[in-house]
Amino acid sequence: MYRFKQVHPLVNFIYFLIVIMITCMYIHPVIEIISCVFAVAYNIFINGFEKTKNNVIKFLCFGFIIIAINVLFNHEGITPLYYFKNNNAITLEALIFGVNMSIMIIAVIMWCIFFREVMDDERFFYLFSRSMPRTTLVASMVMRFIPVFNERFKDIRHFRSRIFSGNKTDKISINGVNNKKNINSINDKKNINSVNNKKNINSVNNKNNKTIKTIKNRIPGNGYLLNIKEDARILNCMIGWSMENSIDISDSMQARGYTGHKKTSYELYRFRARDFVLIMFMLIFLLMFVYITAFVFYGDFLYSFYPMFSIKKTIYNIYIYILFSIICLIPVIV
Repeated sequence: MYRFKQVHPLVNFIYFLIVIMITCMYIHPVIEIISCVFAVAYNIFINGFEKTKNNVIKFLCFGFIIIAINVLFNHEGITPLYYFKNNNAITLEALIFGVNMSIMIIAVIMWCIFFREVMDDERFFYLFSRSMPRTTLVASMVMRFIPVFNERFKDIRHFRSRIFSGNKTDKISINGVNNKKNINSINDKKNINSVNNKKNINSVNNKNNKTIKTIKNRIPGNGYLLNIKEDARILNCMIGWSMENSIDISDSMQARGYTGHKKTSYELYRFRARDFVLIMFMLIFLLMFVYITAFVFYGDFLYSFYPMFSIKKTIYNIYIYILFSIICLIPVIV
């Protein structure tokens, strides 16, 4: 996997282009599941299980919205599951189509996250800075801006929760009785005289433990509406910060000569024989996949969602699934 990052940037770009293109163009349910499984597995390997799990949970919430919209507004299909008062039905086919579309979108997003981890700004600049300097610069800034915006939002939310969580909890948390340095100062012989007895120490520690539980991940307010208002205030601050930051970046870039025509790259990537072999390997497998699905096994690769969901089950479909799996396994093969 780590060797995949060391190949030429053109190899990485062609690989992600092929995989995302197949995922978006072929809405076959099995193809979408294979693509999503490989994308999630690569993200777990690169970013770890916890971070990938949190991302998948967020995207699943978005997927449920897509499923709900498709089920409520699309009534095609011959298998009704529930009828509304206006005789519109929730159909099984609409539900399956919504699930399939949500899997496709989650897979594409996970591939884009993996793409961002492999194709950093320098590699992206190396490929497109000469042909499309302004577009490349804007794209790299956007890819960097989104995670920075998310981290800054979390920081501001955490600081505001500490400030507005209450006077008593602020005093205890500011005094830092539970902090290791202050515990050491209390346990130190010089500060023993400042504490009356052990009961006071235990009571303060118990109070502090309670306040830590109430402070942790808490936003001012007792309901979801107040939490939404607080997030809206933070978002307003973030928009102002992003506008000021963009002005500072533009002034700095202009002062450093980014308006010039010639662009150079910090890294020098050499196109080796291994890179040529990988590109030819990917293109050959792509042509084989397109040719087999479009001409050879076209009748066996048929599937339909409406009016009734059906997938033609033949032995030739397994060949197509194996072929696509080999394409997805290229980072491991390298």
